Amino acid sequence: MINSKDFVESLDKGLAIIEAFDTAASRLTLSEVAARVGITRAAARRFLLTLTELGYARMDERHFSL
Repeated sequence: MINSKDFVESLDKGLAIIEAFDTAASRLTLSEVAARVGITRAAARRFLLTLTELGYARMDERHFSL
């Protein structure tokens, strides 16, 4: 296990956002992602918009997908 000061919590949350999607749930709303990851809708929105800007996700009306 690494030293806690070397652990990047925001990366951990960002990867949890990506892992929230699977073959059964390839399109999720903001609220669904937030609930699956256990974070606020505001935080989920920021992560998803960042992932969209970087090309890892896309937004279609109210749904996000990878």
